[in-house]
Amino acid sequence: MRTNVELLDDQHEMLFSLIARLRAGLEMDELDEDEILTVIAELTAYASYHFHSEEKYLEEHGYNHLDLHSDKHREFAEQIEGFTLENMLGTPGLGREMLDYLEKWLITHIKYMDVSACRQVESRQVKKTSEGNGVGNG
Repeated sequence: MRTNVELLDDQHEMLFSLIARLRAGLEMDELDEDEILTVIAELTAYASYHFHSEEKYLEEHGYNHLDLHSDKHREFAEQIEGFTLENMLGTPGLGREMLDYLEKWLITHIKYMDVSACRQVESRQVKKTSEGNGVGNG
């Protein structure tokens, strides 16, 4: 499930690493509410950084559906914010619910949106390169 854009793939790995940290802590009951909030804060900050990087990359490369892509990023950020507020209110079982959401969203988003977006960008680059080389100009 790679985009073949090293910068984005490395950032995706970091997001998965933060989620794995949360999973390990929850499964071993090693995280209290403050620690969960800390991981959420780290995840939120890193996701924001990643989304900015990804959107900048896609914009620079003329991706056609950037608005939709950005909307999905905003929805994710809003959901994480909701988890944070609910966690502060002491909602039981929130950690596992959040974990399920994070994993599902990230896997689905990368698989269907990021990979597709990066393929479109790559296709445009190949087309520009072949046009610049006179390929297909009869």
